[in-house]
Amino acid sequence: MEIREANESDIPRIVELLRASLGESLMPKSVEYWRWKHINNPFGPSPVLLALENDAVIGVRAFMRWDWRNDDITIRAVRAVDTATHPDHQGKGIFRKLTMALLDVCKQRGLHLVFNTPNEKSLPGYLKMGWQKTGNLPVQLRLPTPGALGRRLVNALPSVDTWDGGDSITNAISLISERGILQKSTHANGAIITDYSSEYLRWRYLDVPVVKYMAQSIDTNHGGAALFFRLKKSSLGVECRITDCVLETPKLIPTVQKQIRQLAKETRATYVTIDGLQSKSLLGNWSVKISGGPIVTTREISTDAVEKFRNFAVWTPSLGDLELF
Repeated sequence: MEIREANESDIPRIVELLRASLGESLMPKSVEYWRWKHINNPFGPSPVLLALENDAVIGVRAFMRWDWRNDDITIRAVRAVDTATHPDHQGKGIFRKLTMALLDVCKQRGLHLVFNTPNEKSLPGYLKMGWQKTGNLPVQLRLPTPGALGRRLVNALPSVDTWDGGDSITNAISLISERGILQKSTHANGAIITDYSSEYLRWRYLDVPVVKYMAQSIDTNHGGAALFFRLKKSSLGVECRITDCVLETPKLIPTVQKQIRQLAKETRATYVTIDGLQSKSLLGNWSVKISGGPIVTTREISTDAVEKFRNFAVWTPSLGDLELF
């Protein structure tokens, strides 16, 4: 068996392997989606290793680049995402061999740590390879008032496929850029956050080929803000998931709370969710904190940066940081 780094010409065969091994149950497997995630990523192209036998691709392991910021310090990380072994070659330890080899590649490139959100089935394998469970990202959930909830439940649910957020996202990013909100954002304050940029927001919410996002801009004399969100069907109805909120000043919190209530009304969402960390105050009354968010694990690559990532009070990922990938 040969192990080597992947190149762009390998993408069609990688996608074919993902389909053969994983199917299409969670996210569509396509060349477009792979290129968006692993080639066009503003943090840089993903390190990807392949396992080959007689020139046939039998295994793939990809770590997606993701930079975090802690004040003026940039933490160069990767997230363990796409991996697959051909059904005819499973049980041979290919997943572990590729993962450990890719960790060595990342160390040689000066990357600091790897993180991911494994499911319960894959979690034990990661723990055996040195990953540590950081915890579950808490989620804040807001229900409408009982009367409003009743009215929404008896009416037809909104179609999550008919919303088009292209213009709203472009307007929100323009506002953020023109007012320099990312530089003044309350996302700072010593917390570890994604290294936000206009390029990142455009890639994450406008260019993504598999999910439709929308945005709401807030432009006042006291400052500006932007909410990025999507509608998602669930067993409880329609969720309005606020994936990111960029807020220029805490003075805008009451305005943002009002905007979220209006957003829930306009979309007729059954409930609203947001991360239960830095953004928890934005849902106001009728909100509760639940601990059943995604499981997060981390592993040190070349520094002790992972120590800071064991405390969600300092490391404050948003739902947009952890969902979808």
